[in-house]
Amino acid sequence: MRVESLPRNWSVGQRAEAFIEVARKTDAVVLPSGLILRREGKTGVYVEEKGKAAWRPLKIGLRGREQVEIIEGVNPEALVILPKDSKRFFEGRRVEVDLP
Repeated sequence: MRVESLPRNWSVGQRAEAFIEVARKTDAVVLPSGLILRREGKTGVYVEEKGKAAWRPLKIGLRGREQVEIIEGVNPEALVILPKDSKRFFEGRRVEVDLP
């Protein structure tokens, strides 16, 4: 890779952040990485199920900066919940969902 031009304020010793895409799947189920939680050492999410929170452990595939591929655990129709305080949130708790 070669840089064609540099910014005017560029100088030796500056730091940069680079991301290299090594794989891509077009038909994958993905979630924003901020929705992924850890509970008792396992990765998963809470989903709304009949008005209550249900924990779903996940099998994760490819990871990007902002998204994570979900191989197993939730289907594309699932309504994933992000609790305000995951330490005080528990499975079976009643939830109300406001959709835009």
